[in-house]
Amino acid sequence: MSAGRLSTGIKRLDDLLYGGIPLRSNVMVYGPPFIGKEWLITRFIAKGLEEDQPAVVVLTNFGVDEFREELGKTLTIDKPLEECEHRGLIKYVDAYTRVIGDASVFEGAYYVESFADTTSILRMIDTAFRDVLRFNLPIRFGFISVSTLVVNITPQAAFRLAYMIAGVVKRYRGTGLFAVDSGMHTESDVSTLAHIMDGIFEFKEEFDPEHKTYLRVLGLGQVRSRNWIEYEFDGEELKITGSFAIGRIV
Repeated sequence: MSAGRLSTGIKRLDDLLYGGIPLRSNVMVYGPPFIGKEWLITRFIAKGLEEDQPAVVVLTNFGVDEFREELGKTLTIDKPLEECEHRGLIKYVDAYTRVIGDASVFEGAYYVESFADTTSILRMIDTAFRDVLRFNLPIRFGFISVSTLVVNITPQAAFRLAYMIAGVVKRYRGTGLFAVDSGMHTESDVSTLAHIMDGIFEFKEEFDPEHKTYLRVLGLGQVRSRNWIEYEFDGEELKITGSFAIGRIV
């Protein structure tokens, strides 16, 4: 962890950010599906666990079992996820499993019965943060994804809940990443959510003449470049290949 910043777990992205994401920031991770947004959030959480930093994760796209499988793959040191869970370093708020009628239980997870019960969602997130406060270390937060909320409840209710969740993250001195899918929301809705955030990791893809993917950083204080920077994502690693300083990043 650089002074006042948390590593993303991706070295070249940290370089772009002068060491990482500023502490106590809420960041929207915005772009098309299947382009690496969720992997970035998962890697951010994994990097914290590698450094014994606690985490809270909210899941709406899939359940805790599926997320744990991906999180375990993303850890880059020989440190079993089960060890982190046994110590209570990570807490899950699962807003998917009960909604699809699955009654399975995982210790360390809080299960949301209905997307419409926003009060319970907020209460569970608050409880999860209080569970990890005892470590007295920076808390990492991931929300995958806000877009699923918008589909299942009204945009107004979803963004109001996102606003309150961002406030919880700030109150507990956390640093949060919120996944949002482009193409699913009006420009007004996206702007509303952006106003809640301290910055944006924006992703895009182009197909002509060949498929390429790019990201850029908005907000978050000083960064090396605000330009679109090419990257590659193969499902297992996100690698920045474009340049944002003198010479090519290799």
